[in-house]
Amino acid sequence: MRKIVFGLFVSLALLMSVSAIRADQTDRKVVVYFFWGEGCPHCGHEKPFLDEMKTKYPGLVVKDYEVWRNIENKVLYRKMSAAYGETTGSVPATFVDFRSWIGYNEEKSKEIAEAIGQCMQFGCLDPADLMNRAPAVGGT
Repeated sequence: MRKIVFGLFVSLALLMSVSAIRADQTDRKVVVYFFWGEGCPHCGHEKPFLDEMKTKYPGLVVKDYEVWRNIENKVLYRKMSAAYGETTGSVPATFVDFRSWIGYNEEKSKEIAEAIGQCMQFGCLDPADLMNRAPAVGGT
């Protein structure tokens, strides 16, 4: 009888801890910065992937910026890139926590998905926070 009661107690404790983790994950907000160019084929492939991630993780916020036709967005992209040590102006560019990806393919989609999942579970830095601590970048 003691074993049954103990087993039920352990099962209930595990169930409660899993429920608490899931609730914490759904309440967590994770921000992804996505820079793209109008007509860019790789950007066009990444957009549906990020939409899928937003469906999977309701707390995910994707801030996307078109940079080929919008000067303000291009300046923001340069500032973000500099903060992450990136020197390229290529798109798509994705920033999650302390990580960045330039370009898009199946391998990068897996890495981005993994980074988002980890952020949803453990929390992470809003890329704008890192960008705002970096030295200013000038020019257009």
